[in-house]
Amino acid sequence: MRKFFCTYNNLTERYQLSVARNGFMSPRINALAENTLLSEIREAIQNLYNQIVCIKEEEQDSDRLSKLDDCELLVSNLYYSIFAEPLNIETECSELPMRQRLNICFDLASRLESMINIAEQYKLCGEIKNIFQSLINGAK
Repeated sequence: MRKFFCTYNNLTERYQLSVARNGFMSPRINALAENTLLSEIREAIQNLYNQIVCIKEEEQDSDRLSKLDDCELLVSNLYYSIFAEPLNIETECSELPMRQRLNICFDLASRLESMINIAEQYKLCGEIKNIFQSLINGAK
């Protein structure tokens, strides 16, 4: 795993993953928050990837599939840049409408964006979120 730290953002009153160390909290609090935050980020990225794979199985439009391919690559790059390991590619798809899956993906990307305060990874989250927003706006 790369060297990132868990910091408390006073403006949002939330913990975020950051490249800077926050020195005013005790190390035990930071370690607990970091372990919790990292597992939440790992789970959110994995869930996002799984949803993308399920959407791609149902999608027929080649332009939308191209966007989903780009998004899948961005998600795997995001995961690797934080955890330095590949995603788990085994997925099981449940029966959900396409629109609901797209909304879940948008929500997950928004949640990741609020949890990550590292310029490059934050930008990836924003790009992923924008792709899903465009897919939602163009959804039938």
